[in-house]
Amino acid sequence: MGTAIVIGVGPDAGLGAQLCKRFAADGLHVLVAGRTRAALDAVVADIVASGGRATAVVADATSEANIVALFDKAGADLELAIYNAGNNTAGKIIDMTAEYFEQSWRVVCFGGFLFGREAVRRMVPKGAGTLLLKEVTKLPLDAQVRLLEALDVGFARIEDREAARKREEWAKTEVGKLTEREKEVLEGLACGYPNKTIAYDLGISPRTVEIYRANVMTKMQAGSLSELVRMAMIAGILDGGPKTS
Repeated sequence: MGTAIVIGVGPDAGLGAQLCKRFAADGLHVLVAGRTRAALDAVVADIVASGGRATAVVADATSEANIVALFDKAGADLELAIYNAGNNTAGKIIDMTAEYFEQSWRVVCFGGFLFGREAVRRMVPKGAGTLLLKEVTKLPLDAQVRLLEALDVGFARIEDREAARKREEWAKTEVGKLTEREKEVLEGLACGYPNKTIAYDLGISPRTVEIYRANVMTKMQAGSLSELVRMAMIAGILDGGPKTS
């Protein structure tokens, strides 16, 4: 399966650690990133003990070199990137020093920019992937629970899309195994043409069309004509009707 990056991981009870465990349980290889090696190692140990896959990566969210290296480590299998880094020091504007504000800006804004840029650079070319940028470290427990529930819903949708993509790939592969004549008959069936019309267009007998139809249904593992037509549509077989001889 693919790879996930979660940066801003701290103590086991924190949201970052829980996100890592959540997506490792789904089968993703999680790159557990943050500033404290001991905290990262503890999260990775829990994931591995539960049968998951995870790797600790010490990284500064505000270091361009660190972020680029982190995404390079994820490689082409990157499916999910979550920016969970944030500044935990509360304060009122009237009491803030310039240094405090700049540090907060670097972690929340600049770091988010670096992380988001690298994620987009890798996800856009392949047309797939999910990027989440949220300063969530100060959310109360009930809000964190709601966020995790929302993520569950979102990733269920992603899984549905992944299943649909796999069905499309399978259908295209199986159609590719058909003979040219079988593809022509399948196109006619997908267009809703009766056997006699397909036979006339292809210059063969209706009985021969029936034989090809049976062969195609067997090869495509279709239990009914409607299922076969659905597979043909998923595979993109329709191009205006059956080819003529």
